[in-house]
Amino acid sequence: MRNTLSAAALALALAASGSAWAQAQAEFSDEQLESFVVAAVAVDELIREWNPRIQGAENAEQAAQLREQANAELVETITRTEGITLEQYQEIGQAAQDDPDLASRINEIYQEQAGN
Repeated sequence: MRNTLSAAALALALAASGSAWAQAQAEFSDEQLESFVVAAVAVDELIREWNPRIQGAENAEQAAQLREQANAELVETITRTEGITLEQYQEIGQAAQDDPDLASRINEIYQEQAGN
């Protein structure tokens, strides 16, 4: 799960584009956290797909273009996930980085979903 959280953190950085983070102490429902995990897994897959393309870019301009395309796809993937908005995804991701208990809850949900 640590890889998924790391990928989620990268996606947050890509998707945030300067928006303010909510308070880390926010409470999230199990449904929101379940949706976050679904989105984070999809984001992780996209990052694994896009990273080699970006790293293999011929120049900085092409890499920037590819990052922009990847960012758009990441945002679209998150917003298409049922039960969570982009803003909620960002809030949960940031809160999980700051709150080990929340990160543990997310990891438990991930493990439950992976077991299905």
